[in-house]
Parts: sequence; C-alpha cells; structure tokens
Amino acid sequence: MSLALVDGSHAPTDDEVRALLGRTFPLYQAVLTLAPVRPEWRFYGPKYGWSLKLFEKKRNLCFVGVDRGELSVAFILGEKALARALDADLPEPLADKVRHARKYPEGYGVTLSLSKKADLDSVRRLLEIKRAG
Repeated sequence: MSLALVDGSHAPTDDEVRALLGRTFPLYQAVLTLAPVRPEWRFYGPKYGWSLKLFEKKRNLCFVGVDRGELSVAFILGEKALARALDADLPEPLADKVRHARKYPEGYGVTLSLSKKADLDSVRRLLEIKRAG
C-alpha cells in the first residue's frame, strides 16, 4: 500500500502513478497484462493509502503497491496455492520467499519488489499458481 497515495478523495490516475514510479512505470503497466485481470483501486485509509487490487472475476489475485520509485506486488496464498507454489519449480529466490512467507489469518503473504523486467517472471509465476486454484 502506498504511503504516497493517501488522498482518499479520488483514485490515483495513470499520470499520478507514472509520476510516482518514474522508471518503474513500464513494469507497472506490464503487471496489468500478465493475466486477464480487472484492476480496482481500493483506499485503505490515510494511514495506508491506495492499493491496486487485481481480480479475476470476483477473486482477488494480488495487490499492487505504488510508492515513490517503488513498485511491489503482494500475494496472499491459501493452503492449496501455497502447496502448489512449494511443489512448483520456482527460481530459488522466489521459492525461498514462498517457504518463508508470513502466515496471516487469510493465508501466507508473499511480497515481491519489482525493479527490472526480469522481476515480472516471478509475478507471472505466482499469478499462474493463484489462478490455478
């Protein structure tokens, strides 16, 4: 969730997101094309700001966080998705994040920071895992 996007009066525009992300804006745009998703901005209050949720139909796939020059994608994996991720042939850094995911009441949290095009592969892999269940 963005500490920069705390004005609850309106959802962030593409121009505002572009201004915040700078060089990582193309990665933001690419995330939106990795799967057939419906993006929806949600405001979580002045303490947390806006976050972009990506849905497949009514199912929440992930949260996209936008902050000053920083882009992140957070996944909440249920038990089945976690098991699929642990069984998948994931690159070791991503597999390590999954193995050490923090447990929350709604599932296991895995947050990925994106700074280069190669980071999109990890997002794509976790989107596939989430969509499979």
